[in-house]
Amino acid sequence: MKKRYLTMLAAGLLVMGGALSARAEVVIIPFLSGLQSQDTDLVVEFNASRAACYEKTFPQPTCSNPLPDTSDPDPLNHIAGGCSDDGAACFLDDDCYDPNIKQTITDLACTYSWDFGDGGAGMVVGGNTATDMVVYEYAAPGTYDVTLTMTDPVSGLSESNTIAVTAVMVETPGNTASFSTVVTNAVCVANRCVGGASDGYKCADDAGCPGGDVMLTFDTAPADLARAYIYWGDRKRTVLVNPAASDSASHTYGRDKMFQIRITTVDLAHDQLDYTSADDPSLSVTP
Repeated sequence: MKKRYLTMLAAGLLVMGGALSARAEVVIIPFLSGLQSQDTDLVVEFNASRAACYEKTFPQPTCSNPLPDTSDPDPLNHIAGGCSDDGAACFLDDDCYDPNIKQTITDLACTYSWDFGDGGAGMVVGGNTATDMVVYEYAAPGTYDVTLTMTDPVSGLSESNTIAVTAVMVETPGNTASFSTVVTNAVCVANRCVGGASDGYKCADDAGCPGGDVMLTFDTAPADLARAYIYWGDRKRTVLVNPAASDSASHTYGRDKMFQIRITTVDLAHDQLDYTSADDPSLSVTP
């Protein structure tokens, strides 16, 4: 980051009853910072509130004892500094200096111009580019060089500052997996139960064969899923590693009732998601 000055001369400033010239300097310091959002994807907040844009004015004593012939100056008499106090010869007001005269500071209304480094692919979602606070949402993750240019419209002086920021994905991904379940209930065949936990038991009809088998399948599963924990609702659990490849699991229930299956997935970034029958009705089963 740089700061730049512009020197200008103004005449006719009166201080303590004496005619003084004035030297002015425009100072522009485009201080800029960027902060990633912790809860919204690809959003960066830019803050230039500590940037500075002002004018410094230095009143100068008037050359009170000029040399009579400025076309042929006498360098021995040309004493820069203090000439208004000691009577030494001078050529210009710039030759004089009075340490008792203090500078004044005047704020300037610099304009702001922003380049977010992405060719305009993103959009401003907070603040606006005419101010020193802007919230910007990028279209894709990455590192971008962001430039702020501040300009004084009166003098035309401008100065820029560039910083690098990174737009990242910070939100937990949404529930994108889907499931299907197939229930195979135990039945009574030739007075023997077939299927389920009651397989082989004596029976008079299907009502005498409680329980059944459930096959749960991942119809869709994000490729970056590392594990899936299936809680069957009867205090039993199955763990699937890489569910996108091994996309099904089976379980045998030992009694007749409605069971609510709950599934917890963990992806490669360690983000965790929970699925219940509220997310997918097929996770409610009745063997």
